[in-house]
Amino acid sequence: MAFRIIAAAAVCCLAGWNAESGVRRAPADEVIALSRDRLHAVDSGDKAAFAAGLTYDIAERLDLFGQRLNTRYHTTDVYRRTAGVWTLIASHTSVIPSELPRIALPPERAADYVGRYRLGDGPTAQVRRDDGRLLFERDGRPAQELIPTGADRFGQAGRPRVERFFRRDAAGRVDAFVDRRDNNDLVWIRIAPGPAQ
Repeated sequence: MAFRIIAAAAVCCLAGWNAESGVRRAPADEVIALSRDRLHAVDSGDKAAFAAGLTYDIAERLDLFGQRLNTRYHTTDVYRRTAGVWTLIASHTSVIPSELPRIALPPERAADYVGRYRLGDGPTAQVRRDDGRLLFERDGRPAQELIPTGADRFGQAGRPRVERFFRRDAAGRVDAFVDRRDNNDLVWIRIAPGPAQ
């Protein structure tokens, strides 16, 4: 019962984060608006519990010099009950990464990437084209679509923290495939070009 009261109080507190009352006016060319959704209370089921958690997402819209930035955050609040009173004792907020938009990939550009690659002295993989899509297929694993996001740059659906790109040598030829994870690079060296397609 006490836990439900916490959740209700948090909803009332968060209800103020709407497009009207959540707007903070800064300089004339900047507007920030906050809203919340996906409110979720974590109930341990223990009536004698001394702690409870609340998680929710925050959507931020920042209009800056005529351009709009949309950022989402996930927040977890932890409350402790002491002498019958619930108090916020910890809060953590992190950015929810968003995926880059897909761009068109000309077939002649996609042909530059086709070939076989090796990771160190370990596994090999092939990059191939299939029905207008570019696929990365490590031997013995399912193929993954490489989603073009910029010149020689690619993403993967559902994995916004992963960036992939093809490295070129001084002559402009593709010599490696780089799998970047949280700014840490795994470099697959090109060991064979692909067949003309």
